[in-house]
Amino acid sequence: MSVESSGPARIPYLDGLRGLSIIIVLVNHSGNIWPVERLPWWASCLVANGELGVRIFFAISGFLITQLLLTEEASIGKIDLRRFYGRRIARIFPVFYLFLLVVLLGIWIGTFRIGGAAFAAAGLYLWNYRFLFPIGEQGSNEILLGHLWSLSMEEQFYLIWPWLLPFIPTSGRLRVIVIALAVAPLLRLAFHFMLPTSRVGLVSMFHTGYDQIGYGVLAALVIRSIPVEKLKLRLPFKATLPILVLGIWLSGAIEVLSHGLGVLFGPVLAGVSVAGLLLWLFTYRPLGASLLLENAVLRWVGLVSYSVYLWQQLLLVWPTSATFLGPVMAWPAVFGLSAISYYIIEQPSRRWLRKIFRV
Repeated sequence: MSVESSGPARIPYLDGLRGLSIIIVLVNHSGNIWPVERLPWWASCLVANGELGVRIFFAISGFLITQLLLTEEASIGKIDLRRFYGRRIARIFPVFYLFLLVVLLGIWIGTFRIGGAAFAAAGLYLWNYRFLFPIGEQGSNEILLGHLWSLSMEEQFYLIWPWLLPFIPTSGRLRVIVIALAVAPLLRLAFHFMLPTSRVGLVSMFHTGYDQIGYGVLAALVIRSIPVEKLKLRLPFKATLPILVLGIWLSGAIEVLSHGLGVLFGPVLAGVSVAGLLLWLFTYRPLGASLLLENAVLRWVGLVSYSVYLWQQLLLVWPTSATFLGPVMAWPAVFGLSAISYYIIEQPSRRWLRKIFRV
């Protein structure tokens, strides 16, 4: 959600893929204005599956961050952590904390009711562990912060992966990530039975849900390890795409039909399929995908997707504003506010902070 797709790590179609992902999230979050729940289950598995939209974002994030780190390591012989964190702060913090400032203002004037401890958990990027601690208040509006679980997980990934990567021998990186990905569903299974109170957060806690980002890491390492010609042999052009789309749909179907147990293995199927899609796009750069994902409108939606993801919670998920805006004005309001956020806050503050950090 918050990673640039420019520079050496950019692959075609990435902004468009991000745009599709945020649209899936928006449809899922539009239940206050549209009868989303009336969609047949087989359709909602794709077009209204917010978890799927977020997992695509996660895979893109893991892919791009790893590509950036590997490119820098190959170029200068090391990973410049000061430069990395300077760029992340410039990219993420300004709009994130502006959003929290708006929520804080709402708390101050009495519009929202959110406890101080819960608000602090959001500000410290710990919202994905929020449910473990009894810090809520009766009648609170914590739903306004509910989407911050995914940004918390991404931030935790940023804190760990750049430090860990240099300590893994180059020749063993692919093997290490494959083992780590195999362990993740087993951890979810263990916590599901050993700590029942954690079941609601099995895919949101970093230590049990890291594989959702990890499959993007895997895709980046595969690209570095396997030549394109060999990838073409392993990913036949015509046969691969239908299989990947089916895998993505099945990952949603498993969660819809399994009454909660899908969180154990649904992320695996989604992650493998999305990582495969990234590799397929990188390998072939197909014309059909170009017509769809390189479309100017969809690319723009992907460009502003970070702001969209932050602000939609106030306009779509909070019932008062969703009811006020209605089914006609809600989405234009989301994109209008996000455009203002992107061009007036995100872009200028990023340039300014990069100058300060000299990155």
